[in-house]
Formats: sequence, C-alpha cells, structure tokens
Amino acid sequence: MTVDDLMPHLKRADARAFEVLFNLYYEQAFETAYLVTRDRELARDATQETFIRVFQAIGSLRDARAFQRWLHVIATNAAVDVLRRRPPVTLVEDTAQLQPASLPVPPQGDPESEALASERRDAVRRAIAALDPVFRQVVILHYYHDLSVEEIAARLHCPPGTVKSRLHRARSAMARDLDSQFGPGSAAGLAGAPGAARGGVRADD
Repeated sequence: MTVDDLMPHLKRADARAFEVLFNLYYEQAFETAYLVTRDRELARDATQETFIRVFQAIGSLRDARAFQRWLHVIATNAAVDVLRRRPPVTLVEDTAQLQPASLPVPPQGDPESEALASERRDAVRRAIAALDPVFRQVVILHYYHDLSVEEIAARLHCPPGTVKSRLHRARSAMARDLDSQFGPGSAAGLAGAPGAARGGVRADD
C-alpha cells in the first residue's frame, strides 16, 4: 500500500485510509520529531500533532510523490512548536540515528580510522543536539532529509536567505564545538552533505 493508492481515499476523508497512513509513516514522523526534540515524550506529542496537521491539509498535496518530504517538514514544524510550548528539562543522549552522509567513511579494516570516525560522529550528534530548535530544524531538513535551501524555504514559508542564515549560524556553532575537540576545520565536511551538493548551501554562504 502506497500514498498513491491511499490518496483518493484520503482526500475523501476516509478514516480507514488515514489509519493505514498513520501506521505506515508513524515511525518516520517520530524519528524526525525526535531529532528535533531530543526527548521521546515530546517527540510522541509532536508526532500526534504531525498527523493531525497531515489529515487537515492532505487535500492541498498535489503530488503524492512529495508526501514523505512534506511529512518531514510538518514533523519538524510540529516538534519546534511542541518545544516552544514545553521545553525539555534534560537533553536525551540517545543520538545513534544521526548519521549525516558528509562524515568520512573509514577504510575497512582500519581500527584507528574507524575509532576516529566514530568519535567524530558522536561529537557531531552532540553538537546538533545542542543547537537551538529553530537551527536544528533546518540542519535536519538539509543534511538528513536532503532538502535544498529553496525547498526548505518554500515549506517553512520564509525567504531562502533566512534558511541560509540559519544554516550558517548552525554550522558556526557546531564548528566551535568540533574545532575545540578535533582542531580547526573539523566541521568543514558539513558543507559537502547531500543537500549542499544540490546547490543549496556552501561553506562560505
């Protein structure tokens, strides 16, 4: 069962179709919400809100092929809204799912390189988790869901320059953290993530 199959029923507000959609995409929406909130209870709240918004706005989605990206943007928005209403008391450290493609892949059979790469991945996860939710939101959409600056701007209803500014500030904050641990230039690889490769942002933006 795909969104294409469900779309005619969803646009008729078929309750069964909504239930199927919820079951199919709950985990994806929850993962995105958790990346923003860093708190499982808040992520659950944001995921519930995500699907309420999806159900309310599904009629405006013209292309079913765009559903997953549309869902991720709604989930990040819902997560930011949840955080604004009820900020988390503690920072959850379970960040194992954060795996940006820009991080170096060590050669197989090289334990020293593998250990360094693992250490850097952990540091990047902590740096992302420490960002303000608004900055964390654009980082996740750009680097983990491969949306360009223009796509993020359209979905967040803000100018592309605002998205670029947030990405720049996020990278600057992360660079300070990473440079303090690994030396100058440690965060440079973030400019080569999938979204950047599509022309969305450069290291000097």
